[in-house]
Amino acid sequence: MSKAFYAALEQAVIGMVTISTTGKFIYINPAYAQLLGYSQTELQNLSFQEITHPDDLDLDLGHFEQLLAGQIKGYAIDKRYLNKAGQIIWVHLTVSLVSAEQDQAAFIFSQVEDITARKRQEQRQLDVQQRMHAAQRLSHLGAWELDLRTGQEIWSDEFFRICGLIPGSIAEPSYQDRSKLMHPDDNEHIVKIWEEAYKTGQPYQLETRIIRPDGEIRYLLVKAEFIKQKGEITHVRGTCLDITSSSQYKQELLRSNQELERFAYVASHDLQEPLRKILVFGQYLAALLAEKLSPKEADYFERIQKSAEHMQTLTNDLLAYSRLDSHKKTFVIVDLNEILAHTLEVLELSIEESQAQIKADRLPVIMGDPPQLKQIFLNLLSNALKFKAPNRPVRIQIQSQELDLGQLKLSFIDNGIGFPPLHQKQIFDIFKRLHVRSKYEGSGIGLSICKKIAERHGGILSATGSLDQGARFDLILPRPTNQESQHAK
Repeated sequence: MSKAFYAALEQAVIGMVTISTTGKFIYINPAYAQLLGYSQTELQNLSFQEITHPDDLDLDLGHFEQLLAGQIKGYAIDKRYLNKAGQIIWVHLTVSLVSAEQDQAAFIFSQVEDITARKRQEQRQLDVQQRMHAAQRLSHLGAWELDLRTGQEIWSDEFFRICGLIPGSIAEPSYQDRSKLMHPDDNEHIVKIWEEAYKTGQPYQLETRIIRPDGEIRYLLVKAEFIKQKGEITHVRGTCLDITSSSQYKQELLRSNQELERFAYVASHDLQEPLRKILVFGQYLAALLAEKLSPKEADYFERIQKSAEHMQTLTNDLLAYSRLDSHKKTFVIVDLNEILAHTLEVLELSIEESQAQIKADRLPVIMGDPPQLKQIFLNLLSNALKFKAPNRPVRIQIQSQELDLGQLKLSFIDNGIGFPPLHQKQIFDIFKRLHVRSKYEGSGIGLSICKKIAERHGGILSATGSLDQGARFDLILPRPTNQESQHAK
């Protein structure tokens, strides 16, 4: 080779070598030596076989022998070297045979490009992909992607399994293949959510059912997002989680709750008339026999009347509790300042008798059911008045605070007798009383009703308190969206 050619090899940024037909190095450029951490002199005493990774040697030698036999003109492979420190160096190797000339034996010319960084990145991606597949398998989370331009889809292995299919059993899945699995009763619901989400380009979520090839019905939670290219929606990418077990449990729990609520309604409703007669005839007898009754007999009549009145309160509250879910859920824009004003008017006499001071922030406007919101305010404020401390004036604060994630918090804070902190969850249990009825009247259902109303509004009602240090009830509710506010107007 000419001196000019060798000079070019010396300046090359990739490794270049010439090798004898036995594998010994003839020429080594600086880039090649630097890549492997050897000096050029050290490499002169080695063969390429000695620095090739053992696992890649057979592949390399196989091509090398084919090249010498004239079966191929050259070859290119990715292989591993072991550098002087014993570290793995990935390279892309291009090899060709230079035929013998009159004054020169045949030799091998090789170009070596360092691809270690690329291979490490590929390995990292492979590791991530394997972990992702393992996570999907363990969590039963499938993934899919739809190309809206072609209708073709990509399904993960776990998506195949969720659908009752063997991974890869459909070579090129399409939207039509997925549509065949959808439960026909859910199609209208799916299309409606899809169309609304597509108009805005926002992610969407829905629960739906599929029918597997063997006829088994599975419940799925689907979450998806739209992918845009140059401002146009071209793809939809989503996940699906098999929630069959939890969905069946929820349905069973719902049926059980409905049966309990029907029982509570029927029981309390059927008790109304007998109780009314006990009260009426009890009052009639007490008046008729008033002058003939001894003090002990009069006391018995009074106890009967009080027990009947308590039973009537219980049945009325039980009816109210059982009717909450059957009540039609029609939310409107509600000004909570008006709800508070109405509640204070209802409690006016109790407030005057207890000489209570009630201070309130400016309250927000929300979406809700006015009668049920009035019930929450009435229960919480009447409790604050009822459970007052005997040694101090009643002070009640109603605070309003905006939270993140589109929520707001109303806090009802009093300085009454409070309750032990360990009861802060039990206090919402139905019929749960923390104080004896002879001292504080009530059915033990009021806070259960408040909690259920809060949940029905998509909110949370919680309580904190300390004995003789007052109580605090925090009501967290969703703020109305701009769309809801405008729709209500």
